[in-house]
Formats: sequence, C-alpha cells, structure tokens
Amino acid sequence: MEQDPELDSDAARIACLASGHLGAWGLGPLPSPVLSALEVYVAELRRWAATINLTGWERPEDLAHGLASSILLAGLLPEGPSEVVDLGSGNGMPAVPCAIARPDLHFALVEPRRKRASFLREVVRTLDLGRRVSVVQGRAEEAQSACTAVAGVTSRALWPPEELLRNVARLWPAVEWVGCYPAPAWRPPSGWRIGAERPYPGPRGQPVRAARVDRVGNGEAGASSPPSLP
Repeated sequence: MEQDPELDSDAARIACLASGHLGAWGLGPLPSPVLSALEVYVAELRRWAATINLTGWERPEDLAHGLASSILLAGLLPEGPSEVVDLGSGNGMPAVPCAIARPDLHFALVEPRRKRASFLREVVRTLDLGRRVSVVQGRAEEAQSACTAVAGVTSRALWPPEELLRNVARLWPAVEWVGCYPAPAWRPPSGWRIGAERPYPGPRGQPVRAARVDRVGNGEAGASSPPSLP
C-alpha cells in the first residue's frame, strides 16, 4: 500500500497518546524503537481499516488506549522464550504490541477471517516479525494441530473469561497461563488462579484490568516485571 504522510502523522500521534497512557498508569514512556514500531503498526491498521472492518474503535483516543492496554498485558506475561497463541487476533491486539514489546516471546496469531488474516500477515511482514510471529488462518480448534508446544494464550474478547479458560484447557491441556482482560470482580474457577494483574482506567474512565491467569499445579509461572523494552 502507498504511504500516506497524513496517515503516518496520525499514527505517530496515536502511538504517543498510548505512551502517555502508560506513563499515567505508572509504567513510564515507551522507548523510541518500540514507539516507532507501534507507529508503523497503527499506520497499517488505519490503512486497512479504510477498506475492511478491523476495529470498532472509531476515536484515535480509543485506539491509543487499546495499544496501551496491550503493552500493559505484555508486562504481566512470564519471561520467555516461550510459545504464545493469540486467539481471535482480528486487528492484532493485544498480540502485535506484545510481540513488539516482548522480543523473548513467539506468537501465533489465530484468526478465521481471510481479510483480517491477510492484514495480520502484512503487519508481520512490514514489522519484520516473521522469525517469531506467525499467522494461522482458522478457528481455535484448527490451530490446535499447528500450535503444539504452547506455554500461554492471550485473547482480548473472543470468549468470556471462564469460557476462554475452559476452551484453552481443552485444546492445550499443558498450557501454563492465559493473558486476558477480565472484569475487576471476576474470580477464576477451580484449577486457576490470578498470577498477576494490573488495574487501569478504561477508555471512558471505568475500572478495568489486565490479568495473567495461571494454571494451578503447572508450576509457578512467575510474573515478569514491566517489559524490558528494547
């Protein structure tokens, strides 16, 4: 796709807004290489969103908030190297920002819709993430055979938390943790526990949180500190 200076400038502003959110949430501003990669990602997202439905976030502020909450989740994931499956990847969040912020993790982005999978492949190519990020076009069940040595799963909103945990345990019985965004009052079912969490204000100021939910009995996953960003 052709470069659009106005779109690129807009992407830079959105990435800076995301960095500002993280600073307000106590994580500090993003390093320049991470910020630059996020700008490229947002520019691609905005270009593709002009022709296919990628996100319900219409305001730049909401998109910046989505970026920031993805980076927030990245800081809760255990130290790698490890294989992570992102279910219902759609527009790439949280997995693409997580992959940018956490070079120690390898991601498989699982997305059943062809056009969205094509968008994700273009993002991976443009950001030169191909050595540790792949795209699987298909549903979660179809990704089971393609993704075998899975340590963790991330997902923003494919299923409610309990259904997500139930399906992950069915598809990958040895999985150690799940990174997601449960409601503040939600508590995990038997066999799982909150391993790490970070509350933050939602885009309309409502209380929300990012969390890593650990399997009980699979060893201590161990919370990582906020990501060591390159």
